[in-house]
Amino acid sequence: MQNFAHITDLTLRTTLEGDFDEDSICQSLTITGAALKSDLNNEEVSYKAIAIREQAYDEAMEAWNEAGDAAACIEALRTFWSN
Repeated sequence: MQNFAHITDLTLRTTLEGDFDEDSICQSLTITGAALKSDLNNEEVSYKAIAIREQAYDEAMEAWNEAGDAAACIEALRTFWSN
């Protein structure tokens, strides 16, 4: 399993590590969306990293909101926070 020790938000970190419920997934998606928005305004973040993170965020949102698939959502969030 990936290490998410660099994640300071406890809810997000435990969600990425596999301990989650519906509320923690929703909160993690909100935090991830805010991080993506910040990345888009940060010139130090590469276009490649932004593209990977945008795709992962979109996949997480679709998995959760369209399919209700928690496992797919968490995997996409892990991809986001690994890049």
